[in-house]
Amino acid sequence: MTIPMTIPDFAEGVHYRQLKGGKYRFELLKDITVKLPSFVPNDKRISFRDFNRREWVRIIGNKYTIRAEYRWNGSSPKWWVPLIGWVGTPDPVKSRLASCWHDTAFQFLRVADYPINYYDANDIFHGIMEAAGFRFSNVYHGAVKDLGQYFFSDYPERGEHSVIL
Repeated sequence: MTIPMTIPDFAEGVHYRQLKGGKYRFELLKDITVKLPSFVPNDKRISFRDFNRREWVRIIGNKYTIRAEYRWNGSSPKWWVPLIGWVGTPDPVKSRLASCWHDTAFQFLRVADYPINYYDANDIFHGIMEAAGFRFSNVYHGAVKDLGQYFFSDYPERGEHSVIL
């Protein structure tokens, strides 16, 4: 399924930065909005929040906004190995926005009656990579479709919730 979308520029040092060590590989430096087909009626907003009530993602109509300071691990699986660095699935520049979006989508899937299902989320991940010109988008898409279920949690992390406004 091809999903029409508009993706923004996504440049390291401008929109996100790389992290060394810890649980996450990247951090957003500013809010980033991806325009998708409208999954939410224009008169509704959905907000994804953590246990401190901090909003990390907001969906209004076709605008899916991920908030500054959001951290994600890139394409899974991967681990931080001291003295070596990150080991695991590569994160080419043209796949990074897609991996950021995919992580937030799956956090939403854990906590809400969300208008996007598991398959839609994977297809949108694929569409974002294609729109960015990532030549291995089919390989990454196949991997999340076939193997993603082994990394997906059905239960929210401590206190994660969504709010329909």
